[in-house]
Amino acid sequence: MVRTVAKILRGKATPFQILMACVLGAMIGFVPSLQAGAGTLAALLLLLVIINANLALAAMVAGGAKLLSLAIMPLTFQIGRVLLDGPTSGFFRTAINAPGSALLGLEYYTTTGGIALGFVVGLVLGLFVSGIVKKFRKVIATYEAGSDAFKAFTTKPINKFIMWVFFGSKGKGSYSDMLKKKIGLPIRVSGVVLAALVFALGFIGYTYLSGPIVTSFLRAGLERANGATVDLASVDIDAKSGKITLTGLAVCDASEPSKDLFRAATLTGDVSGKDLLRKRISMDKIVAVDAMQGATRKVPGVVFRPPSKDKPETQPGEKSLDDYIKQAKEWKEKLAQVRRWLEEINKRRPERDGSGAPGEKTETLEERLRRLVKEQGYTRVVASHLVEGAPTFLVRELEAKGVRVEAAGGGAGGGTGGGVLAGQTLDIRGENLSTQPWLVQGAPRVVVTSSGGTLNADVSAGAASASGTGQTMVNFAVKGMSADLIGSQLIALGGQPPISGGTMDVAINANLTDLGNIDVPLNVTLRDTTLSIAGAGQAKVSQFTLPIGLKGELDNPRIAIDGDVLAQSLLQAGAGELANRVKGEAGKVVDKALEDVKGKVGDQIGDKLGGEAGKALDGLFGGRKKDEK
Repeated sequence: MVRTVAKILRGKATPFQILMACVLGAMIGFVPSLQAGAGTLAALLLLLVIINANLALAAMVAGGAKLLSLAIMPLTFQIGRVLLDGPTSGFFRTAINAPGSALLGLEYYTTTGGIALGFVVGLVLGLFVSGIVKKFRKVIATYEAGSDAFKAFTTKPINKFIMWVFFGSKGKGSYSDMLKKKIGLPIRVSGVVLAALVFALGFIGYTYLSGPIVTSFLRAGLERANGATVDLASVDIDAKSGKITLTGLAVCDASEPSKDLFRAATLTGDVSGKDLLRKRISMDKIVAVDAMQGATRKVPGVVFRPPSKDKPETQPGEKSLDDYIKQAKEWKEKLAQVRRWLEEINKRRPERDGSGAPGEKTETLEERLRRLVKEQGYTRVVASHLVEGAPTFLVRELEAKGVRVEAAGGGAGGGTGGGVLAGQTLDIRGENLSTQPWLVQGAPRVVVTSSGGTLNADVSAGAASASGTGQTMVNFAVKGMSADLIGSQLIALGGQPPISGGTMDVAINANLTDLGNIDVPLNVTLRDTTLSIAGAGQAKVSQFTLPIGLKGELDNPRIAIDGDVLAQSLLQAGAGELANRVKGEAGKVVDKALEDVKGKVGDQIGDKLGGEAGKALDGLFGGRKKDEK
């Protein structure tokens, strides 16, 4: 370290070379990550090689700048916000969408902010260091000119050798000569030759060089959408045939990091080589080979999202997942994963002012950025609203047939995992899947079916497309689930599971545009099942259908069961006696409420009756009462 600093002071580096070393070194250090600024990092390294900057000083500055950048990452992000969303937004919008400059990663807030902040830090540091070097050389030049003792000391061979060992070599000529050189040779000839060689190799074999860049780009995009680790071994591009092959794709299940949500040996598709310079990947059709769902990972993945939410505030007659399900946390994580994918397929152009369709809740740009920073971290957040012309990633058609489902045990995933789908395969088809659906005319859509007809899911988001027509429709149905499997996961009262024996079907058909404020029915159908209702007894039904209201946030819903509808459903299922007992239990609570409010009038009576009557069915299907929690 001391020898390196001494070489800078005693060496031949000019003020220009010192300044450029500090500027380029600081900018390199402020590049947030390889995936966010691979193009910027490559460009800065090439400049460092071409410009005759002091490499040792640049390396020292880059290391220090990297530590500083980690400490002030929020500031770097805010500077990026000012540049990308402020008065200079137009300039960066052009650069982000132009061939060549699109590869720099300027759409990342921390990359753009890091470039600007690194330049300022490097410039200030460069002026400071060059000033110190200049003062040092002035002092030594004075001794050279007026001190015979200094001359005698510095000309002795043994002293020269000692100085070289501890302080490095001295620049040629006297210190007075060094002071006269302000710029020196600005370009490193060997660096120009090396850069030309790199460009030539890149032009000749860009197919091989683009693979790692595209791999990093795709992995980063998939991880942002998934909220957890995505493994991607390689991406190979055949420019002549216009084919792209993804090898070793493994998408970690964010709700169960030891499992993969989707795994495929290879995915092949068509790609346009011209789009790569604009960092656009557009595929007409991509086909998955040897795919699996629910496969166990060798190494658990990393989740990039907040933990599951606390129990929501409920109204009379409503419950939460915590009140009904033993593994409520695991189910919330599953629902959070579903919400993330639905938000990706229904992603809208972020609005600054929150304007949107009447009655529609629109997330503003500020709200979106705060949420993404919390979920993904500063270095992963992208100004996707600046991407124009075409999305950065588009798959017009996705086909994955015969996806094998790995058998799973119980747990939160048992209901739709290997237990229900054991021995079956999945067919997955996607249309118009992109990072910016508002730039594509066709509506994003995903359809999943199982070979035995057990699972049918169809999600489409016409409102998110460029045409903006249609609704975000979610149609989901699972048939033939084991009622015992589901009943074992529900909280029981009196040692009896709420349901046992037979099978269960569930279905949702709804418009889920606002995933933070849903109000949809979950239709449950039981066949040849024994029902156990707290305080009312049990009865076996051949077929029993009940709509259960889901309200609030998709990943942390409130659950509402209408008592009248329940009783009517029991009557229709042939369980009239159980229905009468349910009504009787509700009547007892209402009578008690009347006694409690005796002597009171007006709204107080209505409020009390409404609140107490709503609690009459709190124990349905294992829901815990307050004194039993």
